[in-house]
Amino acid sequence: MRVATWNVNSVKQRVPRLLPWLDERRPDVVCLQETKLADEAFEQLLGEERELGVDRVDFYESFAARVRAIQADLRALLGSLKARGHRIAGYAVSAKGTILLNSSGIDGQLLDYVVDLSPHKQGKIMPGVHLRVHDPGKLLQSPVPDYVLLLAWNFKDEIMRQQQEYLNRGGRFIVPIPAPRILEDSTV
Repeated sequence: MRVATWNVNSVKQRVPRLLPWLDERRPDVVCLQETKLADEAFEQLLGEERELGVDRVDFYESFAARVRAIQADLRALLGSLKARGHRIAGYAVSAKGTILLNSSGIDGQLLDYVVDLSPHKQGKIMPGVHLRVHDPGKLLQSPVPDYVLLLAWNFKDEIMRQQQEYLNRGGRFIVPIPAPRILEDSTV
């Protein structure tokens, strides 16, 4: 086996010499290690990061506090609705939604079930929260949930368009991010 290693300052600048050499020598394995020197663009990026404060621990402590506040507010909102006897479903078994539920301690005590458009997820159990995943058509079956928590909030408009019949029947959506809120307008 032939192994070649290159330790260079700029692979990009060396490509015109590197490619013919590789064609000629034909190694089985090539290890390229690029040594980076800070250039003007790198220094500019570091400056922008410093201005944003992402180079300081307090930035991340503040971020963590904001996340904990969103989690607490979401639990309180869902808890209040459940205490008043409302039914709540979740929409979308997304990675971000699964993380939100698990990290916030939201499970079958606060959500009745979850739905997802993907037939590959339907019939499965949502990780961590142990809720069965149903077809979105369940949102129109009795008993219809009063609220649906959007777990793929970045697709809010698309989901609401798809679920216009649910909205027409008086259903309401909850968006958890950037702050938990019940959407008052039933149109997209």
